[in-house]
Amino acid sequence: MIRSNSLRRSALGVTSAVFAAIALRAMLAPADMAAELGLQLRGPNGYSEIYAVYLGVWLATAALGVVAMGRVEDALWGDMLAVFVLAQPLARLLAAAQWGWPQGMLFVMLFVEAIGGVALLLVRPRATS
Repeated sequence: MIRSNSLRRSALGVTSAVFAAIALRAMLAPADMAAELGLQLRGPNGYSEIYAVYLGVWLATAALGVVAMGRVEDALWGDMLAVFVLAQPLARLLAAAQWGWPQGMLFVMLFVEAIGGVALLLVRPRATS
């Protein structure tokens, strides 16, 4: 375990930036993004759902990271972000058990998400006295 406010703040910032970038891409190119995920957007409901998850939830996740950066001494905020990140590989594993492993970039993302989430938990805030 590493105790460093600056390293934790950096990890939180990188995580926030990644989620914000994904959200921006969802807003600018929702059909392309959906196609890369193996989805097809058909009508308002499809676009509504891709916006709800990949824009709304990911922007909220990025915002949580920004709050965690500002309150880096309070481990709970960053740990909540780690839970959001780690929920993704967990859900991918649950899906893999029933439908098989994700393919291509999503297979890589399973490991990136797992490593990133664990890293957030391993870099702890410095103890204050």
